[in-house]
Amino acid sequence: MSSDAGPEPGLPRWRQDWGEPVREAALDPQRRIIDPHHHLWPWREATPMSPAGPYLGPELLKDARGGHNVVATVAIECGVAYRPELGPDLASAGETAFVAAEARALERACAGLRVAGFVAHIDLRSGDDVRRRIAAHRKAGGRLLKGVRQMAAWAPDAPINISPIAGDLYADPGFRAGVRAAAAEGLVIDVWHYHTQGEDFAALARACPEAVFVVDHYGTPLGVGPYAGRKEQVFAEWARGIELAAACPNVLFKASGFALAMTGADFIARPAQPASEDVAAWAEPYFSHLLKVAGAERCMFASNFPIEKTCVAYGVLYNAFKRLAQALPEADADSLFFEVAKSTYRLALDSVDAAPRPGLA
Repeated sequence: MSSDAGPEPGLPRWRQDWGEPVREAALDPQRRIIDPHHHLWPWREATPMSPAGPYLGPELLKDARGGHNVVATVAIECGVAYRPELGPDLASAGETAFVAAEARALERACAGLRVAGFVAHIDLRSGDDVRRRIAAHRKAGGRLLKGVRQMAAWAPDAPINISPIAGDLYADPGFRAGVRAAAAEGLVIDVWHYHTQGEDFAALARACPEAVFVVDHYGTPLGVGPYAGRKEQVFAEWARGIELAAACPNVLFKASGFALAMTGADFIARPAQPASEDVAAWAEPYFSHLLKVAGAERCMFASNFPIEKTCVAYGVLYNAFKRLAQALPEADADSLFFEVAKSTYRLALDSVDAAPRPGLA
């Protein structure tokens, strides 16, 4: 999608009857944070999955430095600024160039926050040709390129399908060959799928042990449409998929996407905007299970902004994360907020390595 072609109107930026986004004093404000999952886009109108308004360096800076000590981020592809003139196989390199330009502008303007990595979209079904496509993205983004993603979130009865590809993408031989090629190039493989695809993903992870996978949005248990009112059953199915994936040592998880409406989270429908206690209470069963089966050394907190922006403020979300982590040993908390993201995406952040690691207030 070109950056000058806005999407169709959809959700508002914020519930207008809520007034201004709630501000909470940051818990443990000195804790160093890497936010390893956010998007950058120039859209001014909304889509069914995103809030209205552009989300670029200034908007990210306002959110990330609004009380919490977010020192770096990893941007994730979202289908903007494609360059069709490069052809369908390389058009997405336009987004990599766009994000790289935003990262440079933010670095020039601000010493306190860096977009330190980018996960680009490449069609992994192209097998070994993925190497040629990666070369184009490296030319566009240089050292910023840390990973690739091709979203697989699809179910025959899902109320919304993120992936345009029906069926089991993870079993496609071309896709698996593309995963191996990207891994050989030193790139992380981000994946997004629904809880119904947990076993399919685990089979992929077992088949490609040389790849490092990051499961976005905690494997997204569905809670709307035909899945509404089935929370216990869905949780059991989700947990099984998470356990199978966690049995693979090459799989990590993002504790992100907890406010997504497709999970059954009803924050956007509540009469008042959620506080951090509300978000933490919703997320706790899922986060606890992630921690139990994968450990803090394989999980990372992430904002998924501005997708979550329609129903929770950035500072509130990070307070919720800190509430979830408040009883953990300091080493585990630092892993969740900083170290796992830094090591997984190989971020060069020597300037912030000496930052304090305070305990939770």
